Amino acid sequence: MLVMELLRDRGIVVLEPDGPLAAGDFDRLAALVDPYLEEVGELRGLIIDTRSFPGWDGLEGLLAHGRFVRGHAARVKRVAIVTDSDLAGMLARVAGAILPPEIRRFDSGQLEQAHAWILGDGAPGPSTPRETSP
Repeated sequence: MLVMELLRDRGIVVLEPDGPLAAGDFDRLAALVDPYLEEVGELRGLIIDTRSFPGWDGLEGLLAHGRFVRGHAARVKRVAIVTDSDLAGMLARVAGAILPPEIRRFDSGQLEQAHAWILGDGAPGPSTPRETSP
């Protein structure tokens, strides 16, 4: 399952995988971000906060992830991956070489720094109302 929240006032989506990613996770994510993208045009950033790489719940989860990225990557300015996983860090480097958003890895516990980097102004992490999805 993928826990997600949209910080509308900052233009940031925070994702916290708590297990293998399923196709339905990406349907729920699209339902959360697509109306925002229609209204605003782009996301300032996406933060993936995970201790380790969760993998996918089968081939359909992997394919749904790919479709989501392909359909949304051009409308996201920055992606921060907050993790201690070497595999997630390697995937971030590969993705950064082929995808439009700027991608940066942060160590676990550096969520505030990830927010500040996305905002580009040194602002602290979230302290405002959030729109969430279970």
